Amino acid sequence: MENYEINDMIFDFVYSCAMGDSTRQTSIRAGSKKRFLDYNEEPSKKAKDIVRSYIDAGIMGINNDFYAVANDVVGQLSSIDSEFTFGNSQKLINMTAKYLYIKAYNTNNNEMIMNYTMFHCPMDHKMICEVTKAYKKFLVNNSVDVKQDDTIRIVINGKETTDWNKVAWSNLGSNKVEIDNDILIYKKYQTMVSFFAGREGLSPLEFDYKYWNKHIE
Repeated sequence: MENYEINDMIFDFVYSCAMGDSTRQTSIRAGSKKRFLDYNEEPSKKAKDIVRSYIDAGIMGINNDFYAVANDVVGQLSSIDSEFTFGNSQKLINMTAKYLYIKAYNTNNNEMIMNYTMFHCPMDHKMICEVTKAYKKFLVNNSVDVKQDDTIRIVINGKETTDWNKVAWSNLGSNKVEIDNDILIYKKYQTMVSFFAGREGLSPLEFDYKYWNKHIE
């Protein structure tokens, strides 16, 4: 049990790094970014606690509903800045898990390492481009019409496309009318990640470590 525990100081540091990753180069105001890490503000503290509970449960082998968690975080932090979206939330949660995964390699606890396989691969522009490029190549090599494949086809601004370069991860969920469609885009991305990760016996987080800033073969 002891090896599962995350030191509060370590979690707070990792969470702040992940917050920087999730809000950098976005329309969120600089003042809001500081407030997100001010735990004297109730929404900021609640958001951190929500992420902490999700991570703690995950490394104990409890797979809580990621989408409910992500939306709960949005509910808290969007009360500080309405520009905080599902896209920001997924990046915050997933980068927190990614950084904390390093802890698993400092233990001999194989069960804890296995439990990290349930966490998602962070979605950002580099990974979107690499994953979808590799998936399209896979389809072509297997004589599958890219335009007919349901996983690669998405809807952006009401129009169907296979051009994932148009996906702005931080904008996912910014239009509440299109939130279901935006979450579907995220789910399709995770499906492609799981496909490639599974071929190499990697978890989604390990896949991100290996291929962030690299070409997928």
